[in-house]
Amino acid sequence: MQKYHHAKLYLWADVAHPIFIGIHGDVENPEILENLNYINIDILDHKEKQLDYQGCLAINAGDNNLIRNVRFENIRIEDFRQGQLVNLRIFYNEKYCKAPAEALRMYCSRTSPTRERMRKFP
Repeated sequence: MQKYHHAKLYLWADVAHPIFIGIHGDVENPEILENLNYINIDILDHKEKQLDYQGCLAINAGDNNLIRNVRFENIRIEDFRQGQLVNLRIFYNEKYCKAPAEALRMYCSRTSPTRERMRKFP
């Protein structure tokens, strides 16, 4: 997967993750996920009880994937009900992965929760 550009989106993930990248891949033929751009996006909700799947902006690299050059820019996140704002990790989940990832490289710019969410985190 190369050169994907996602822009001007409204995402509402009721029971799930608004942006979740990299957990699945082909272990025997590792994949490179690169140049992924998420720009000018509004995330309206997030409610995920399971810790392994939380994150409005989640990159959980698994299955020997190499993830690089991921860009989140101008992301607006409204107050969400349950979960995490950001979840970045090299991931091995026995239930869904056959191996952890090779690497994870990313860039973040002008990404912030709404004022209501900021007041909850001093």
